[in-house]
Amino acid sequence: MGCTINSLRAAVIGGARILRFSNPEYNSVIFNIGSRNARTARKVLSELGIPIEVEDVGGTRGRSLLFDLKTGEIFVSYTGRTWLEAR
Repeated sequence: MGCTINSLRAAVIGGARILRFSNPEYNSVIFNIGSRNARTARKVLSELGIPIEVEDVGGTRGRSLLFDLKTGEIFVSYTGRTWLEAR
């Protein structure tokens, strides 16, 4: 069992900006945690040589993720919406 790094593929999903502050000063990149997380995920995956095959990041709505281990399918549900297949 196991795998090689060359056989791995990644999906980067999430990184929504769900916190908003009334003071624009607080809406800086420091408080944009979702964007920072997505950027860090891309950087680490790139450094490891793992290609990103699916990316669904940003926006202002939270997401839930369902990953089918048997088929490799990824389904994403946005807050208040039904499940969609990630492509």
